Amino acid sequence: MSITTNNPFGYLLSSLNEQPILTGKTSVYLTSAGTLTSLGVSVEQLGTATVTSSGGTPVANFPITGGTRDLLNGGEVVTHQGSGLELKDSTGTVGLTDFTVDTQNGVIDANVTLDGELAGNLPVFDLGSGVFGPTLTLTSAAAGAVDQTLGTSAITSSTTIGTAIVSPLINPYSIGTPSLQFISPMPPPPLGGTAPIVGGDTAVTLGSASTLAELGVAVKTLGFASLDLSGLLPVANFPITGGSENAAGDLILHQGSGLALGNLVGMVSLSDFFIDTRNDVVDANVSLNGKSAGNLAVFNLGTKGALTLTAGAAAAVDKTLGLGTAITSMTPIGNATPGVIAGPPTFDAGLGHNA
Repeated sequence: MSITTNNPFGYLLSSLNEQPILTGKTSVYLTSAGTLTSLGVSVEQLGTATVTSSGGTPVANFPITGGTRDLLNGGEVVTHQGSGLELKDSTGTVGLTDFTVDTQNGVIDANVTLDGELAGNLPVFDLGSGVFGPTLTLTSAAAGAVDQTLGTSAITSSTTIGTAIVSPLINPYSIGTPSLQFISPMPPPPLGGTAPIVGGDTAVTLGSASTLAELGVAVKTLGFASLDLSGLLPVANFPITGGSENAAGDLILHQGSGLALGNLVGMVSLSDFFIDTRNDVVDANVSLNGKSAGNLAVFNLGTKGALTLTAGAAAAVDKTLGLGTAITSMTPIGNATPGVIAGPPTFDAGLGHNA
């Protein structure tokens, strides 16, 4: 499902600190190749990825299709729609596609298939410290899924899969300039192609406002978010800071903004919303009473942008705010309407093709 539109003029509506990533390339040196080969596991490229082995250690290259860089702390969320890797042996096949590198949380998510069956968008790699770039180790859950699918017990969360070198390019004309920046007019992405998202705004009509008020819960915007109270229902607006879009779905980032729900009992903060229209979910960095709970799936995305809390998020809100079971995964929270501005089609000169 795609709920965005292209704008050929390319105006950027990001904040001064959060800048959209336009293109680039992530290279992963597969230092685990020997181990995988000894186990009878082959590694194959998917989509627009390429794997080369001219230097001895195989290198997998993934075109960057969008994302956001924080110019103050250097944190990045980098998307790679349309590319991935496949691990295969005589027992089964594991597909990992559409990698999202999140340096703030030290994790890489991917759309995962096990023997052709979609398992969802899951954290697959932890990012560690390396000399030349972050090291990649499978998360415990991913290692277990890989072992079970491929019929082995040799791959664990302590096995180093490789080293990543992430080389994103942000809009060179936007550095140090205010919002509503301008880049050269570009055409929309070709049919089936991927384009970076360079700005815009997501408006969330808070249909749950009266329900929350009756429960004694106040809603407060965080960071660059704003709250419009001029209409019948309050509308929270979140600046879009980057992402990527294609026919399979859109990945829309909102770094540096969020919402807080609070009462006399506790506080729930949801920030850096990440809308994933392919998987119909919204992730966020979550803190409960000031303590980070990690980056979690917080909203399910329904028809026309309808938002309901995931079961896990609803339980966390109820517990933190002392609401019993007043908020459930069936409680309508609101409706999200992203107004996305798309940039030029992703193109990486080193790979030589549109993503």
